[in-house]
Amino acid sequence: MLIKPERMLRFKVIVPEEYEYDLLDSLISLGAIHLKPLAHGSRIRLPLLLQLIVENRIPPERIDIKEAYKIIVRTTYRDDILRLEIEKIYEEYNRINYYRELVKRLLDINLSPLIFRKTFKKLIFKWYYADRKFLRILISELRKNRAIVKTIFLSSGETIIVVIYSRELDEKISSIIKKFDLKEVDWMYTSSDFIFSSIDRRIRELRRKAYDLLSELATLLTSSFEYEQASRVQLLELALNACENIYMHIPSAEEMLEEAIVIRITRKILEEKKLEILERIGIDKKMLNIYRKLLDSSEIDEKFVEELMKKEYCKIYPTVCNDILEEVENVEKLKALKKVIEIYLKRFSSPTFLRKRIGDIELSVFVGEKKYTEALREEILRIRAAIEILDISASEAAVLVAHKAVNREDVESVMERYGMKRVEIPSYVLENIESAIERIDQELNEKIDKIKLLLLFLMIDYYVKKKRIMIDDQLYIRLVSELENLRMRRLEARMIPSDRRFETIKGMVDDTERILNALKENYNILQNIGKEPNIEKIYLDEEHMLKIIEEFVNLGKNVLCLQIFLESLLNAQSRIQGLTLLHNRRVFIADGWIPEKYAGYLEKTLVSRIPRIIYFRIRDVVIGEEVPTLLRKRGVLRHFIPLTLLRGVPNYWELDPTPIFTFFFLVMYGLMFGDVGLGVIISIFGLWLYKTKKRILGISEEGVESLSVLSIFAGISSIIFGVLYGIVFLADILPTGVLKPIHDPYTIIGIALLFGVIQLITGMIINIINDINEKNYMHAIFGGTGLAGLVYYTSGVYLAYLIIYSGYNLGILASEKALPFIIIIACALLLVFLSAFFRYLDSRETDDLVDGFIELLEMIITYPANSLSYIRLAAFAIAHEVFGILAAELSLALNPLVSYFITNILVLSVEALAVGIQALRLTYYEFSTKFFRGGGLEFTPVSTSEMVLTQK
Repeated sequence: MLIKPERMLRFKVIVPEEYEYDLLDSLISLGAIHLKPLAHGSRIRLPLLLQLIVENRIPPERIDIKEAYKIIVRTTYRDDILRLEIEKIYEEYNRINYYRELVKRLLDINLSPLIFRKTFKKLIFKWYYADRKFLRILISELRKNRAIVKTIFLSSGETIIVVIYSRELDEKISSIIKKFDLKEVDWMYTSSDFIFSSIDRRIRELRRKAYDLLSELATLLTSSFEYEQASRVQLLELALNACENIYMHIPSAEEMLEEAIVIRITRKILEEKKLEILERIGIDKKMLNIYRKLLDSSEIDEKFVEELMKKEYCKIYPTVCNDILEEVENVEKLKALKKVIEIYLKRFSSPTFLRKRIGDIELSVFVGEKKYTEALREEILRIRAAIEILDISASEAAVLVAHKAVNREDVESVMERYGMKRVEIPSYVLENIESAIERIDQELNEKIDKIKLLLLFLMIDYYVKKKRIMIDDQLYIRLVSELENLRMRRLEARMIPSDRRFETIKGMVDDTERILNALKENYNILQNIGKEPNIEKIYLDEEHMLKIIEEFVNLGKNVLCLQIFLESLLNAQSRIQGLTLLHNRRVFIADGWIPEKYAGYLEKTLVSRIPRIIYFRIRDVVIGEEVPTLLRKRGVLRHFIPLTLLRGVPNYWELDPTPIFTFFFLVMYGLMFGDVGLGVIISIFGLWLYKTKKRILGISEEGVESLSVLSIFAGISSIIFGVLYGIVFLADILPTGVLKPIHDPYTIIGIALLFGVIQLITGMIINIINDINEKNYMHAIFGGTGLAGLVYYTSGVYLAYLIIYSGYNLGILASEKALPFIIIIACALLLVFLSAFFRYLDSRETDDLVDGFIELLEMIITYPANSLSYIRLAAFAIAHEVFGILAAELSLALNPLVSYFITNILVLSVEALAVGIQALRLTYYEFSTKFFRGGGLEFTPVSTSEMVLTQK
């Protein structure tokens, strides 16, 4: 059933200044109110450039003339003196920049503007604007006549040619120029330096003028703005931005909390030596046993490190794994150095043997795999260097090489080839050899502890995040739960009391900025977790992160529950107009619309909440008045409203086309895509989308819901027509098929055309109803889409039927059957034109005559064209069966299952979408143009939430 949008009433309420907050709260609590935008339409906040000028933060020479032009044009009326002045400045500025580019392009081809002076005797230099369409022919003809031609392409799209020729060719070249009607470039023929300096000077003058105009505009705007209201609106915008920023940082807080859990587990393992926790979080027993030995040992098990490098988490955390390998390498080097010192300390009482150079002899220490040492010894001896090999472990060895300074590169080359790594000798070893070993032991212990921590963090971090492990700690459990509530927006909406409302909002914005900055500053802790071997530092990291996360959670609970209220307050605050009366008395005016069913609540709410109301009135809207449109969202049809809004917002005075749009779209979809199997697939896809609400292709959650319901019903329509066609997954196998499009094309074409006739007639009937609703009785009767148009079209359809039924014999038009309808068609066309002519006599506006003529053309040309467009319904139905034949033919070469599977995938991915587009096209163009006004104002409620706002 066709329905109208929600019936609206217009209201206006005026209250004294002291009851502004009461008015705002009353409107917000009711919610379903559309407030009229402020009449002056001024922007509440100054554009940034104007703000900089007001604050004297930008000098005239830095003014962007293009930006100045945009601001003044956007904020002034067409005939405003400021606008006229900036238009002149901007035009001159563009012209000057054009000249600048022209000179630069001349210089690029090694020419100067001076050459165009008419003082040269032998050669003539001229330049002309040229049309690119004839450029090649023009250049060819000039060059045939021995002229030199250079081309300049400007960014504006213009083309300039420079022609150079001897004076005796002047007559020939001039005739060619005249033939192509070229216009010579008008120019001041002086030096390029003088031109550039003149341009720069003039641009400075133009910027000064633009600056003065902007200053004047800023003064006018700031004097007209309501400063208090502007600051409130700005503060509300900042508060809403704060809400969005909090939502954006929830994942960071959750990640920090996960790291804190990792620290807590690590802390417990290190303190209590309870490795069973690792087993509980999923670490396999083999790795657990290796780590248990590592934890109790003062050495690094290389097998454990090699095993670790093969694990999945090393691919996820490559940086940490690289840190582990680096520390293992450092441990090897320190052990090598310690071994060298211990052995050589027994031989020498002085550390001089470790100096890097004694005379021209250098000592280098390397560490690497023991198995290469013998081969390495031979190569080192060949370069006349002394070598000593010291065993460090079963697989590692330290290599000492004494060599001349000139052989340093040769030694390093040999060592690098065998994978030996140089050990740098710290300065403290040379300073005090006795304490050096203690220092090395200390560094070894620190690095081994650091490796243990890194390994532990790596394993725990991976498994905690993978399996979402939770520890038995009430604080952590509470924080995880509250962060999830924030992320899922499970909050009770609240209001801020009017007492010190904006001071509270200001404090909330400041707190948000402070806490979010702390969260951002400390987020880099995630990159450094576990890299400190100091256990006390780890505990401090955990406590610090927990403190920040708890502050963030409390902030989120206190702020996000206000988001709905803040959105509503901003909507209302920016549309309530303040008016200053005599003696500096101010009143606030709320002007807007409310659905009729809520009118009683509005009056009751205002009277109960506002102690004093100066003026209050609710009235019916007047025909022709701009009224916001609120489409009725009832039942399943609410999911199809986007189908209407894609065409445009309906005018308040017309019928809501959603039901009829939906019905015709679904019928056309099934008619073109009749297939039981693929229809089931489409419906299942719609059901899955409706259940999961999975956002695809950037569509909003509400859009996904509408798409899912549309898919479900489109699939059902395909199933119904598939049963009629007898087609399942492109195969003609159902015995229920009563219509075969490919075998009976004339029948399906006839059905498509008949459907088109019904749809177009329906559109004209809706238009007549809309005209009657608007009390436009003249157009309802005599309009091209009114009764006259309907009679014209139905008569034309009958004549077309007679021609087709007679075997396309045009002579039938002269028969007694056709003659009355031809007369009716002629009379209908005459009535449409006469109605336009009488409108012209009444208004004396030629537009009425033009409209009438256009309406006649549309009736004569567009109506038949629109009707024939519906043949595409039959074409797609036939094409669908052709795909079935294709699958059957392919099955002769391929496996039938493979053939039909590939073809069905192709049809589902391409044809299913194309059919939807064609159905929309017929709905929006052929059908809706017969009645749809559009251009409506969408109803925007002050509060969009259905939650009950409670006082905070």
